[in-house]
Amino acid sequence: MQVQGTQAVKEYSGAFDAGKKIYSKYGLNGLYKGYASTLARDGSFFGFYFMAYEIIMKLLQGDDKVVNPTYGFLAGGTTGMLSWLLTFPLDSLKSIAQTESFENRKYSNYRGMVTSVLKEQGMAKLYNGLGVCLLRSFPVNAITFAFYEMAKKELMQVVQIN
Repeated sequence: MQVQGTQAVKEYSGAFDAGKKIYSKYGLNGLYKGYASTLARDGSFFGFYFMAYEIIMKLLQGDDKVVNPTYGFLAGGTTGMLSWLLTFPLDSLKSIAQTESFENRKYSNYRGMVTSVLKEQGMAKLYNGLGVCLLRSFPVNAITFAFYEMAKKELMQVVQIN
């Protein structure tokens, strides 16, 4: 679905149609194509993401442990941008792995893909689209964590945790 773009004739009409067609043509392997690279990206991203959020929150709060949605907003936005900045090459590799043709495989394995992409297109290829991702990242993650901090504050009042 992601790589169909603005093609006049689309292969898939929606997510269910894509799943059905991919499964019927390639089986379960087709549905999980590129999954190892997704795990590598997500493991790295979320490991750093939550660690950085906690560190930035502690720096903003100082000795004051009051739950503050503004701090959540700032820490969340900053954390989102930092996390994408560090893990974006893994996301690019994931996309390359997932969109490679089953019929005309260019890469025999993940390591070969990484080596080939770096040799043929350079490190810059792995950062295509980073600017747009970072622009989107701050507000999305800032709002997410601001609401998380507001919900946490309300829940703490309900259960009276200090």
